[in-house]
Amino acid sequence: MYFRKQLLNAATGLALSFAVFPGSMIQAESAPQRNEASPVVAMQAGDSFRLQNHAIGASWSVAGGKLNSLVVHDRMHGAELRIDVPFGLLLSDGTKYNAGSLALTGPPVRHELTPRPDAPRLADTRRGVQFDVPLESSDHLLRATWSLVLLEGASYIRQVLTLAAGTRDVPLSRVELVDMPLAGAHVTGSVQGSP
Repeated sequence: MYFRKQLLNAATGLALSFAVFPGSMIQAESAPQRNEASPVVAMQAGDSFRLQNHAIGASWSVAGGKLNSLVVHDRMHGAELRIDVPFGLLLSDGTKYNAGSLALTGPPVRHELTPRPDAPRLADTRRGVQFDVPLESSDHLLRATWSLVLLEGASYIRQVLTLAAGTRDVPLSRVELVDMPLAGAHVTGSVQGSP
């Protein structure tokens, strides 16, 4: 199936949540609870960015015109998880793209997320911050927006990858979000793709 058709059929971008590490997994898997005491702090220092609240944070860089140095910080337990490749894409012809091979096409954009009290999803009822990082392949066939979202009181960070074809259709074969070994991780579902 060609990429534009897939994009039309998709309701939103691909998303993956980074939860606070062991010891807080139960809290991360249950419905998020409102915590007025843990506002989101968003910082930028040159090419370096950071999002954090009381429980979790993430830092990354766009130095050299590339997305790099992503680290998820478990602020409750003092642990860090370095993620060298936040996402990877495979085309049916074998071409591979990832965060390191796509170039920045503009500065990261910060969005303040305004709560909507009548929203059907609990996450949409909370204030937060989202950073969007615009990326493109050197052959201009593929554009991507990589986003990190953190909500007040949350114990997880959501990664969203939104893809768009450039000059022609892109035969997308596979999308990977965070492929890395993690000690103690295990599959908890029986359906292919279960976390």
